[in-house]
Amino acid sequence: ACCVAWADGGGESVLPTGDGGKFHLRRAVTSQPNHGLGDATIAAPIMSLQDDTDAAAAVTMSAAPRPRMIESDGTMTSSATVDAGLAHFGLGMCYLRGKGVDQDGAKAVEWFLKAADAGNRNALFNLGVCYTQGLGVEVDRKKAFEYFEKAANLGDCKAMLQAGVCYISGRGVEASEENAASMFRRAADQGESVAQYNIGVCYGKGRGVEKNLEEAAMWYTRSAKQGDAMGQFRLALCYATGKGVVKDAEKAVELYHQSSAQDHGGALFNLGVCYAQGDGVAKDPERAVEFYRRAAAAGVAQAQHNLALCILTGVGVEKDPAEALHWYLLAAEQGDAKAQFASGVCFEIGQGTEKDPARAYKLYKTAARLGNVKAMVALGLCYQKGMGTEKNVDMARQCFEESASRDSQRGMYHLGQSFVLSGMQEEGVKWLTKAAEMGFADAAEALKRMQRKKEKAEEQKAKEAEAASAGPDQTRDTFSSSMDQSGLGG
Repeated sequence: ACCVAWADGGGESVLPTGDGGKFHLRRAVTSQPNHGLGDATIAAPIMSLQDDTDAAAAVTMSAAPRPRMIESDGTMTSSATVDAGLAHFGLGMCYLRGKGVDQDGAKAVEWFLKAADAGNRNALFNLGVCYTQGLGVEVDRKKAFEYFEKAANLGDCKAMLQAGVCYISGRGVEASEENAASMFRRAADQGESVAQYNIGVCYGKGRGVEKNLEEAAMWYTRSAKQGDAMGQFRLALCYATGKGVVKDAEKAVELYHQSSAQDHGGALFNLGVCYAQGDGVAKDPERAVEFYRRAAAAGVAQAQHNLALCILTGVGVEKDPAEALHWYLLAAEQGDAKAQFASGVCFEIGQGTEKDPARAYKLYKTAARLGNVKAMVALGLCYQKGMGTEKNVDMARQCFEESASRDSQRGMYHLGQSFVLSGMQEEGVKWLTKAAEMGFADAAEALKRMQRKKEKAEEQKAKEAEAASAGPDQTRDTFSSSMDQSGLGG
C-alpha cells in the first residue's frame, strides 16, 4: 500500500494518503480546449457551467462566443438589402480588428447595428458577442441574449448554442432548462458539435428533458466523431461506466487518448488512472506518471495529488519527497482536501521538508473543514497533544466525535480513548468496542489491555479481601511460617 507514517501518541501508526493509496477514476472535467466560434484568431475565455447536482463532473455547456468573419453558408443573396448588410458587417469587422482603419470597438458596434437592421445574422451574433464581452459597449447580458436569440431565429446554430447557454445559466434571461435543451437540440440537429455535447449532458442529467442515458451517449458519439474533446471525454466515461452503452474499458481508453490529444485535463488524468490500475490497458506505472504529470501541469488538482503519491512512494518514478510535497501543496491550494491532509502529514513528520507542527495543524484544519475524515482525526490529535496549537481536550473530542459520526474507525478509537482518560470508562469502552467490531486492531488491543488491567485489579482486590478476612493472628502466623521456610526465622 502507498502510505506515509505519522505519530498519533500511541506509537507510530500508518495512515494512507488519499483513499488507501488507491488510484480512483474521477469524473473530473477541470480543463478543456477553447471551443472557438468563428474567427479562431480572436481569443476569448471559456464560458462554463458547473453541474450543481454533480460537482465532480463539471459540465462545460459552451465556449465563449467570439466575433467572426462572413460565412459562405449559402444564406447570402444578391439583393441590395443583403449586400448593404454585408458591407456594413465587413466595416464593423475592420473596426473591431483594426484592419485598414484604427481599431475602434464603438464604431464596430455602430456598423454591426446597421448590418443587423438589414437582417445580417452574423452581425446579430457579433452584437451578442460585443454585449457579452464588453467590446465597444458596456457588458449587458440581457441585450446579448436578445441578439443571440434574433440570430438563432434566423437559423444560426452558433447563436442557438449561445442562447442555450444563456437559458441554462440565467444570464440575460430567466433560467429555463427546458428552453436551453430546446436551443441545444436545434443547434445539435444542424451538426454543431458543442451543442451535441450539451444536449448529451441534458439527457445524461435529465436537465430540461427526461433523463435518457442511451440518448445522451448517442449525442456524445456524434460530438466525439466531429473531434470535440468534451464529447470524446464524456463518451469515454460512458464506456468506462457502462452508462448508455455496453461497458468497454478498452474503448474508453481509446476515447481518452483522442481527447487527451487536445490536452483535455480530465482525459489526461483518467488515462493516468487507467495505466495505474491496468483498466482497459496493460498496467504501466511509468505511463501513468507521464499522464498525471501532463494533467498536473495543466492544473488538474486530482492529478497533482496522484502524481505526488507516485513520487512519494516511488511508483513509476524515482522517490523524491520534496517534489511530492510540491505537488501536494499545489493541489492543496486548489482546495483538494486529500492533498491538504497529505501535506499536513509531511509537515508533521518532516517528510520532504523540515518539521512544522503549526503548518501541519493549519492544513489539517482546512482539510477537516472540507469534510476530510482523516484530517478531522489528525486535527483532534493536534488539540489533544498541543501540536501546532494549544492543548484543548474539548476541541479534540469534538474532532473525534465528528469523524466517528462518519464511521471513521480511527476516530472511534481516539474518541473512546479520550473518554477513558477522562474517567468515563463505560462511554470509552462503547466506542472502542465499536471500532474493534469494525476491524480496527488498535481498538481491539486497547480493550484487551483494559481487560487485563481489570482482571489484575480484581485479583489484587480479592487477595486484599482474603487477607483482611483472615484476621491479624492468622496473618501473623502465615508471615512467621513464610520466614521459617525462607530460613529467616529465629
